[in-house]
Amino acid sequence: MTRAFLGLALFLCACAAKSTNNQYMQGPGPGHPDLACPSSTEAAGLAPPHGLETFCQRLDIRGDAEKHGPYMRWHDEATLAMRGNYYDSHRHGPWEEYYTNGRPKLHGQYNEGEPHGPWAEYAESGQKTSEGTMENGKRVDGWTFWNELGQKLREGRYINGEMDGQWTYYRPSGEARLQRTYRRGRLIQQVEL
Repeated sequence: MTRAFLGLALFLCACAAKSTNNQYMQGPGPGHPDLACPSSTEAAGLAPPHGLETFCQRLDIRGDAEKHGPYMRWHDEATLAMRGNYYDSHRHGPWEEYYTNGRPKLHGQYNEGEPHGPWAEYAESGQKTSEGTMENGKRVDGWTFWNELGQKLREGRYINGEMDGQWTYYRPSGEARLQRTYRRGRLIQQVEL
């Protein structure tokens, strides 16, 4: 008798959870109108007004749920906090993050969990504070940095995450004030302008 009651209770709980999930899935898209889950995945979480996070998931080879596909999270019912994609539970592809005021915080690219590709960071005011390229989680090639007022602070190149070559530092007026030369992250020369 106890087993029958326990079995019935488990069946009713599973039906209720399934019913809630089906109701959630009947909206304009699985989870949110901007969330289109790839085949072999399903929507998880709840978008506003019922929750603050939704994503696509699938079962890995161990049978554990992993994020795979579009992902969205909100600060509150109206303000998006981040949007991107996962591949095998790693951030992968375009990624955007936003402050609570709705302005951009980060626009970048990931490759299997590592920042990789175009990268830009912003102050809460919306002013871009850095821009360049990431490769396997490290800064590479040309980068530019600004303060929160939009004044250029410095620009130069990175190789494998280390400053390399000539870097120019600027005055608030925009005039170059200093040039430094780096080799693999070590300062080897400085010239006042």
